[in-house]
Amino acid sequence: MIEPLIYLTSQDELAELKSAAKPKAALDDFWIKCGGNVDKARELIRIFYTRVLYSNYYFTSYKDGWRSERGMIYIIYGPPDKVYKQLTGRAGDIKSL
Repeated sequence: MIEPLIYLTSQDELAELKSAAKPKAALDDFWIKCGGNVDKARELIRIFYTRVLYSNYYFTSYKDGWRSERGMIYIIYGPPDKVYKQLTGRAGDIKSL
């Protein structure tokens, strides 16, 4: 649960989470700090780990999908607005930020 946070944390923050005496408590504190309160933290956790799940489903090959470049983009920006299916694969459009 800590590894995919590489896309949201600095190296120091990730190292602290990995080396914490109580990793679950450290992870909870991280999300509460990000969200500001428990309810917002729960929503952020749901969104983030759902994106990790979908990136693993769609992009896993020889490594976990969340570790791929496509998985990273999916986790950070979310699902594409449109998906075009082609005989050779898929292409998606993401709204410009």
